[in-house]
Amino acid sequence: MLCQVAPFTLRGILFYQGESDGDRHPEVYATLFPALIQGFRDLWQEELPFLFVQIAPFGRWMQSVGEPYVEIREAQQLASERVPGTGMAVISDIGMELDIHPKKKQPVGHRLALLAESKVYGDDVLCEAPTLVSAKEEGGALILRFTNTGDGLYIADHTPDGVKTDPTKVGGLRVIEDGQVVNLDGVTASVEGETMTLCGDTLHIKKPFTVELGCTGWYRINLYNSAGLPARPSKVLVK
Repeated sequence: MLCQVAPFTLRGILFYQGESDGDRHPEVYATLFPALIQGFRDLWQEELPFLFVQIAPFGRWMQSVGEPYVEIREAQQLASERVPGTGMAVISDIGMELDIHPKKKQPVGHRLALLAESKVYGDDVLCEAPTLVSAKEEGGALILRFTNTGDGLYIADHTPDGVKTDPTKVGGLRVIEDGQVVNLDGVTASVEGETMTLCGDTLHIKKPFTVELGCTGWYRINLYNSAGLPARPSKVLVK
């Protein structure tokens, strides 16, 4: 099919796909996906911009379960960082627990459009999702720092598809200590600029520990930057 249109001029490629690889061999996706991108470019004989959508979180859909798709998302993220001329739209806030196909498509198109404006047409717009880059303990609190925050982070009380969320909690956030998930039930989150602060009487963590955001099969992110883009899956180790 692509051979029929390959001679025509393009400014770039938008790639939004479902994946069955997570059900079979997710470990090879880190090799297959960059090869797919190169295949498009070889066909057009041009280093076309390749903008794609990261797989949405889900819990279960037909015979599929969400956990293997964590590795798919990691491979997609790796491609966005290592393959030149790519961009990844994050939809960590509109996934559906019992469906791999999110029904809310307008945010998908909007986020791809922001990537195209910036990476293809050179406009000065914020198009990248907030990314967790560091964590530290300070005065009994846990301070998390993010990049791609624009004018600052905010925690929403609802997602684009109308699901209510708690603005004192961040969905998909976990702290792992000695291989166990730390109970954060009594911990609240607040944000200012590029940082998030976690506080609570139950927050007692010993190093080393890992802070994870969106690193499970199913979650719903409600942390955004000033462009309304949700945080992408990420993790940091604190030693």
